Amino acid sequence: MRTPITSFQTEPPVLLDEAFCRRLEAKTFDSPFRSMVPLLNLIRHGGQSWLDLLAMLGEPADTSIHFEYPLPLPRPIGITARTDAVLLSPARVLVLEAKWTEPDDETVAEYLAQTRRTRADPEETVRGWLSSLRPFARRTLKLGDFGGVGCQTLHRAASAGAVAKARGAQPALIHLHFHPSPLTGAQTTRSDVGDLQHLVDLLGWPPDFSMAVVELPLRETTAFRAIRGLKRGTPRTVGPVIAALTAGPLFEFGLPSVCRI
Repeated sequence: MRTPITSFQTEPPVLLDEAFCRRLEAKTFDSPFRSMVPLLNLIRHGGQSWLDLLAMLGEPADTSIHFEYPLPLPRPIGITARTDAVLLSPARVLVLEAKWTEPDDETVAEYLAQTRRTRADPEETVRGWLSSLRPFARRTLKLGDFGGVGCQTLHRAASAGAVAKARGAQPALIHLHFHPSPLTGAQTTRSDVGDLQHLVDLLGWPPDFSMAVVELPLRETTAFRAIRGLKRGTPRTVGPVIAALTAGPLFEFGLPSVCRI
């Protein structure tokens, strides 16, 4: 199992340099429109915008940031879900999922209906996710009830639950929407709020598991416009995207709005 890439304190400096970026999965940077691009640029070059967001989310100064944090499922057969970032403090585990150009989630029902794509049994995989959420739920969790929940949303919540239980902390799930999206067909903030509300309802509105959707306005800088035409989904794009990401601000960020579920 791949270990979390690294961790950094939230107080400056946060050294997200080229060497660090190349330790992440290459597909993270094979398009300038990957959601990790504005997220890492926010952390690396956002300055007060990043610190203000942390304060709005109630994160303490001793929070550390972990990237590509894996979720080991409780069963030996299953898949490993990796989060964009996990913020760890003594009292809380906050899973932060960035969204910018991604379409609506595949639902759990759609995932279960597909032909097996890996050695993992889809039904056993979802049951594993539910087992990570069960300690925090206020109602009985039945597999059949979760068909309409976004698949990624469910396993990101399971990630928060599993890590929080292991650390004796409270879990939190934050979906960070960078707005507007430069591509058509991206999931909207409203749609994501509905998905999280549906999940929280199925969990029985647990008081110790906080979830929220944050919308953060951004505006492209000249530096981003210089790379936005790069071919998407090709290894040749990785180097130029990393170079631009680490060189300076690719975006100007506005004031975030938070919808707490």
